[in-house]
Amino acid sequence: MLPFMQLLQKQPIRPYVRYAHHMLQALHMVPRIIFDHELVWIEKGNGVLTVGESSLPYQKGDLLLIPPGTVHTLSGPFEAHKAIHFDWEHRPEAQEALDQQMDDREAGRVRHKRGSLWLPHAVVFHAVGLDIVAAIDEVVDAYQSDAKFRSLQLQAAFSRLLLHLVVDVDERRVSYDQLVAQDPPHMAISLEEKAEITGLADQLMTRVEIADVDPCLLQELIQSIPLGEAQIRRLFKRQFGYTPHMYLTLLCMNKARKLLQESSTSVQDIAYGCGYEDAKYFSRLFHKLEGVAPVEFRSLHKRV
Repeated sequence: MLPFMQLLQKQPIRPYVRYAHHMLQALHMVPRIIFDHELVWIEKGNGVLTVGESSLPYQKGDLLLIPPGTVHTLSGPFEAHKAIHFDWEHRPEAQEALDQQMDDREAGRVRHKRGSLWLPHAVVFHAVGLDIVAAIDEVVDAYQSDAKFRSLQLQAAFSRLLLHLVVDVDERRVSYDQLVAQDPPHMAISLEEKAEITGLADQLMTRVEIADVDPCLLQELIQSIPLGEAQIRRLFKRQFGYTPHMYLTLLCMNKARKLLQESSTSVQDIAYGCGYEDAKYFSRLFHKLEGVAPVEFRSLHKRV
């Protein structure tokens, strides 16, 4: 049984839907990182979900469940789909989270944030039933509505979606595969090195998520690690598949996507908040990675 299904048997949850949308336009999906969990129902098309050296195929009618903190790609073109970003509990970002992260690092306690206790690995649910598809539609509709009790409707709709999913899986009406990312044997690193590199990735994710990004952030964090800079870059790429700089770039692009979708903040201010003083450079980089300019991305994804 999947970890989140085991946990749902033992403890109550208050799911919080951060964002939900229906995308009809085919997209070429670039490598990305998300801060929350994501459900993606494939309405049209097929492809491959890849994490590290591991991959799983998906096709029309499948439902993908992707954990936070995982660099992943969806092969394309990524066609019509419905996506729901959510947390199992509503925990507003707070400075205390960053303070605790830094205290843990100073005390030698590193928290691994790739995946989560609820969902350590990505999952592909195959050919989900019409009850699940209808529940997904209900969540998307509730997110986009302006009803007086929208938040309550959204939480209720998402809870029904989870219930349909876990019951169908438990009763074997829906099958699934887990995508467990594994490093090749020749890429093994020591536990101490892995702890340092994981700690760097964790801090980058936390700092980007809850505060404006300082252009000197990466260098500041690298200098706090008792390893050479070249060694850090090599080990980081070995563990995550990307250099620290590219990993930070992907985090910043994820933050930019969320701000474009969920706020009316100007592109210039979003660029600054993501650590880019030159908004034109930020826009060129965003276009290169996302395939569309920030303004066009906002018009395609902004809640109606």
